[in-house]
Amino acid sequence: MNRHVALLLLSFLVSFGSTAGAGVPATVVYCIDDSTEFTSVLTALNNLPSHSNNYELRFRPGTFPSNTSYPVAANVNALIAWRPRWVTTYDQYTFKISGEWNAGCTSQNAPGGTTSTINGLDLYAIFYVDEVSYTDVNHTPLLIEIDRIDFWRFAAFGANALVAGGGHDLRISASRFRSGTGMAVSADADAIVIQNSLFESNAIGNFINLVDIDSEGLTLMANNTFRNNSLAGSSRRLVGLGNPNTSSPSGVAIFENNIIYQTTMSASSDLLITDTLARIKNNIFDTTSIYGSPLFISDNYNVDPKFAFAAGAQLQSGSPARDLGNNASANGATIDLYGRARIQNLVVDIGAYELAPIQDSIFAHAFE
Repeated sequence: MNRHVALLLLSFLVSFGSTAGAGVPATVVYCIDDSTEFTSVLTALNNLPSHSNNYELRFRPGTFPSNTSYPVAANVNALIAWRPRWVTTYDQYTFKISGEWNAGCTSQNAPGGTTSTINGLDLYAIFYVDEVSYTDVNHTPLLIEIDRIDFWRFAAFGANALVAGGGHDLRISASRFRSGTGMAVSADADAIVIQNSLFESNAIGNFINLVDIDSEGLTLMANNTFRNNSLAGSSRRLVGLGNPNTSSPSGVAIFENNIIYQTTMSASSDLLITDTLARIKNNIFDTTSIYGSPLFISDNYNVDPKFAFAAGAQLQSGSPARDLGNNASANGATIDLYGRARIQNLVVDIGAYELAPIQDSIFAHAFE
């Protein structure tokens, strides 16, 4: 067996036929070192009519693929296509894509150093959940996790998790979505968490949102930075929360501790549209560009966040984003997009990057 493609088949906790612990699918883990191995993984995944295992793709630092030879899931024109098989005896399917792994994929580095980049090569999608024989009654709940991955050059979708029905979760953390022309994230699930991530230098066209949450479930978007994005068409927004065709939302969308800055748009554009119960608080962005009627909106700031560099989410030491967020919405995150401790000086900063405490201020307060 190729040592770089680790297949970990996890057996059921009890023997087949027993009721206790039944319904746990096997897990397949791929350790991906280079484009050659990425091609092998794509061939294995994309050629299967459906998938009945949990899958985890662990990427080492680098760009995948780094060449133009790659197998594509032809029916959706996507690099990575997951076709879950709906088996009601399974409790849940999990598909995880994560970066910053060491040579043996036994430990994961903090984000912020060398980056694990998936090059979409301007295809339709980088990651696409392809539903197979799906019905709302007969399905297996899904858990989709994306951690420490740089999604680069996507045409229609960076990550598409548009699966109807209940029981599905999407979690994205410490990831980047850049140089795309479509939806960075498209999701319809019961619980959606997007945090500590950067959306930068994307240019979207007509009738789409850069982040499109087509869900009336529970949504948390916290400590993300949107920078240097362009809304180049009509009827499009940077962030969309909720489905306008649902009259009675069942969940709450929380949009807190985020930065939206340096967005190019026409007068008819809006930065954020909400059609669900939404709490919009402790953000840096222009709240006059909200379309809809949020449940609660307060403590937002239309100011320059003072980025430290021409690209990225890092902040200058004098940034107004320092110590201005809500710790509860940090959602237990321990690191920011650059691998620093997420909460420093007792209060979380706004955006994807955390600043270190100002030592002089600490000493000054101690002697007052």
